Amino acid sequence: MSVNRGGITTILGAAFWLFQADVCVAEGAQNSGQLIQISAQPLSRALQAFGRVSGLQVVYRSELVRGMRSATVADSVTADEALARLLTGTGLTYRYLDNNTITIVPLPRDALVAGNSGASRLEDGWQSFQKIQLEEVIVTAQKTTEVASKTPLALSVYSGRALREQGISSVFDLQELAPSVYIGRAGTSVNLAIRGVTTTDITTKGDQNIAFTVDSIPLGRPIQMGLAFFDLERVEVLRGPQGTLYGKSSTGGVINLITNKPKDQFEASADLEVGSYNARRGDAMVNLPVSNSFAVRLAGNFNVRDGYLDPVLGNNPIVGKPESRSDQDDKTGRLTALWKFGDTGSLTLTALMGTLGGAASVNALVDVSNLVGSTATGWTADAKVRNGSARDRVYFNPYGSFINDHFHNYNAELNMDFGAVHMTYDVARLTHVGQDNLSSANNPAGRPISVAGTTYDSYQWVDRRYDITVDSHELRFSNAEQGRLEWVAGVNYFWEVIDQTDAQWNVATSVIPAPSAMPATPGNHIISTNQHRSNGVFGQANIHVTNAWTLTFGARHSTDSVARVNTTFASGPVPAGGWPDVNGNRPCAPPNLCVGAPRNGLQEANKVTWRAGADYLLSENQMIYASVATGYKAGGFNDFGPLGPAVGSEPYVPEDMIAYEAGYKGQLLPNLRYTTALFYY
Repeated sequence: MSVNRGGITTILGAAFWLFQADVCVAEGAQNSGQLIQISAQPLSRALQAFGRVSGLQVVYRSELVRGMRSATVADSVTADEALARLLTGTGLTYRYLDNNTITIVPLPRDALVAGNSGASRLEDGWQSFQKIQLEEVIVTAQKTTEVASKTPLALSVYSGRALREQGISSVFDLQELAPSVYIGRAGTSVNLAIRGVTTTDITTKGDQNIAFTVDSIPLGRPIQMGLAFFDLERVEVLRGPQGTLYGKSSTGGVINLITNKPKDQFEASADLEVGSYNARRGDAMVNLPVSNSFAVRLAGNFNVRDGYLDPVLGNNPIVGKPESRSDQDDKTGRLTALWKFGDTGSLTLTALMGTLGGAASVNALVDVSNLVGSTATGWTADAKVRNGSARDRVYFNPYGSFINDHFHNYNAELNMDFGAVHMTYDVARLTHVGQDNLSSANNPAGRPISVAGTTYDSYQWVDRRYDITVDSHELRFSNAEQGRLEWVAGVNYFWEVIDQTDAQWNVATSVIPAPSAMPATPGNHIISTNQHRSNGVFGQANIHVTNAWTLTFGARHSTDSVARVNTTFASGPVPAGGWPDVNGNRPCAPPNLCVGAPRNGLQEANKVTWRAGADYLLSENQMIYASVATGYKAGGFNDFGPLGPAVGSEPYVPEDMIAYEAGYKGQLLPNLRYTTALFYY
C-alpha cells in the first residue's frame, strides 16, 4: 500500500527543451509568497540561489546563461514573480515541466502571455510535458551536475520512481534493468560484473573491479553493498574504467546509489508486501521540514521471512543454536538532516544503522527417496534431482547456519561556494560487525552416500567473525559558474581495517539420527587484521571549444596498499601433537580457535590513470562521443599459491586496463530515446 507519496521532484519530461550537453540544476523551498533576496550576480549563480529559496528545481543549459547577469530581487513575492524579475532583460523565460521543475528557455515572441516583468511564464509547458512523458534524470556521475542523456559516458540511470515501478527492491535486482550488468549473490555479499569485468575474490583481503558508492562514499566490502537500497533518488551505472574520478577498483565501472535527501515540504509514504512462509517486506519514510533552512528525513525497511527447508530428522542442535531453516530477518533505518545556510552553503548529515539476521548460506543434503521416475534412494547433494517437495526436505544439520551482523554508518557532505569556486567535502565513518556467524554445509555428508563414485561422510561448518571499520574523506573543488571551461579537482583518503577470525571444522556424522559433533578436525583457521589504504589526487576538465564541440581531459595519481598483519594460518601439514588453540592447548578442538603459523602479506602500488575524450552535438538532441580511458585494480596476495599451503602468502601485481569507446545518444522521436556504444578493452 502507499500513503500520501507526494512532492517527488524527480526531473521529468520534455527532453527537447534540454538540447545541450551542460545542464545545471538548482533546488530549494516551496513556490509560495515569501521574502526573496537575491542580489545582482552572474545568472547561473542567481538561478542556483533561486532554487534554494523557492523549493523548485531549475534546469538550464549553461550556454544560455553564459556571460549574463541577473537583476536584483529583494521583496515579498511569489516564486514566479521572483524568477521573472531575475530574467528581466536576458531574452530568456521559463517553462514548468511539472509542478516542481522549471526549465529556462529562449524567449519565443509568439508564445508569451502578457506580463509586466519582461519575462513571463510560458503556459503550454505542462501540456507539452503531459504529451511527451519522457524522463530526464540529473546525474553526478562525473562529480558535477549534468543531465544523463548528454553525459558522454556509457551510462544508465534509474530514478527511484522507475525502480519502484519495475519492482526493483534490492541491489541484486539491478541486473534485470541495466544492460551488461550481472550481480551475483554469495550469502549476503554482492558480486558485481559489468561488461564481463569482475572478481571472485570477495574475501576481506580482496579488492573489487567495480566501484560501489552510496552518496559519494565508497564501499570496499561486498557485504556492505546491499544495505542502503531503499528510499533512493536514483541509481547510476557507469560502464568502463573510471580510474580518473573514482580511482582503483573501477576497471569495470561504477555503481552509484544516491539516497533521497530532506525536502522543504512534508512527505510520508509506506509500502508493505506479504507472501508465503510468513514473508513480510516493507519500507516507510517521513520527511519533516523544521524551518525554511532545516529539514529531516527518516526512512527504514525490513525483510523478514520464515525458513522453507524441512529438516526431516528433528531439530536438536549440537552447537547450541537452532538448526538453519533458511529464514531471513533484516532491518535497516536511515536518518538524514539537511541544513542550508546563506545563499550558497549546505550541510547534509546521515546515519544508517541496522541488523542482518536469519540463516547464512545453506548447502544441505536432499531426500530423493520418493522422486517420481527415480530409482535413487537415500540422500544426495546433486542439484539435478532437486524437484517437487523433496527439494525442501533436507538431512538434519547438527550445526545450523545463522547470521548475526549489525552496522552503524555515519557520513556528511558539506557544500559551499567561494566566489567562482564550489567546494564539496564528503566524510564517513562506517562500522560493520559480524558476531558468531555460522555457515554449515555437508561435505556432502550425513548418511554415507556415493555421488559420481565418490563417498562422502562428513559435515563442514565455519564460525566466522569480523569487525570492519572504514574512514573515508574526499575534498573536491569545481567551477561554481558555468562557462567555456568546466573542471573538477580533488583529493581522497580511504582507510579500511578488518579484524577477522575464521574457524573451519570437518566433522564425522555417520550415526543417525543423532550425528556426533566429534571427532572434529580443523580445516583452515585464520586470525587476521586486513588493511586497505587508498590515497589519490585527481582532476578533470571539459573544454567547450564551440557550442557543439567539447573536449575532456582528466588524470589521477593513486597510492594504494593491501596488507595482512598479525596473521596466523592453521592450514597445511599439521604439526606433531596438532595445532594449539588460543590458550596453548593441543590439539585444538571446538569451540576454541586454532593458532597456526604466521602468514602476513603486503602489496603496494602507485599508478597514474587518465581519460581523454571528445563529444559533438549532431543536432539539438543528438550527440556522438569517443574516449580513451584507463583504470586499475590494486594488487594483492594469495593465501595458497602454486607452491602450496606450506609456503607463505604469494603476492600478485595490480590489474591494468585501457578502454577505447565510441557512442551515440539521441532522441529519435518525441517519445523515443536511443543510446549505443562500441568498446574495445
